[in-house]
Parts: sequence; C-alpha cells; structure tokens
Amino acid sequence: MKITYKKIVVCLLVATVFFAVPVFSAQAFEKYAKEKGEYAQKKMERLTAELGLTDEQKSEMQKLREESWEGKRELYSQLKAARKELREELKKPSSDRGKINDIVARMKDLQGEMIDNRVDHFLETKEVLTDEQFRKFQGLLKEKRDKVRRKIGERTEKRSRRKSY
Repeated sequence: MKITYKKIVVCLLVATVFFAVPVFSAQAFEKYAKEKGEYAQKKMERLTAELGLTDEQKSEMQKLREESWEGKRELYSQLKAARKELREELKKPSSDRGKINDIVARMKDLQGEMIDNRVDHFLETKEVLTDEQFRKFQGLLKEKRDKVRRKIGERTEKRSRRKSY
C-alpha cells in the first residue's frame, strides 16, 4: 500500500476540521451567550434609568425576568417537541386521529400555560413598580410594539414588491 503525499494532506485536513469545528462552535456559543448577557444588562440599565428604579426594584425586576425566561424556555421547548410530533404523525400514510387530538390538546395546554405565565409576570412587574413607573413602563412597551409592527409592515411591503415583478 503506497501512501502518497496527497493522502497525508487530506487526512490532516479532515482531522483538523473534525477537531476544529467543535472548538469554534463552543467559542461561538460562548460569544453569543456573553453578547446576550451584555444586551440584557444594557436593557436593564436603560429601563432603570428611564423608570427611575431603586436598587431593590432593579434587583426584583431582574429576578422576575430571569424566572420568566426559564419558564418560557421550558414551555417553548415542550411546544416545539409537540409540534414536531404532530408533523410526524400527520406525515404518516394512515394518521391516528386519537393521537393527533392528544398532541393538539397538549399543545393547547402548553399555549395556555404560556399565556398564564405571561399575565402572571406582567402582574408581578406591576406590583414592583409605582403607579408612575408603571405608566412609563406601559409607554415603553407600546413604543416597542409599534416599532415591531412597523418593521413587520416594512418586510411585508418589501415582499409584496418583490412578488409583483
């Protein structure tokens, strides 16, 4: 068996890629997590300044947000799994209507739980803030919603222009 220079180079390249990809992926994830953490911190600082939060209120708001995110992640993960399960069941040549109904019922329960958590989080936030701070907070939420709606409208408009050609 003759080993050529090309074979050695190809093997080294494959080994390099095999070992480098996980390292770069881990670094990218760490960078993303760090940036997300920094973004959340800046967002909290902005909120603190705009609402005039005390240190105690700031601490309580951060705690509420973290608890809310943990709950959202878990429920979203379960909902995503249920959607995948539903897609797989619907793809089958002979789908089981009973199983589909069970999956759909589970999805409805998860969505209901997500709504309950969102309302609870909102009410808990309301308890932390003074009346004046809460009015300002509602204004900030409205600005954010309006900005998102504007962006969605712009995207929709761009898509419709592309389709018209």
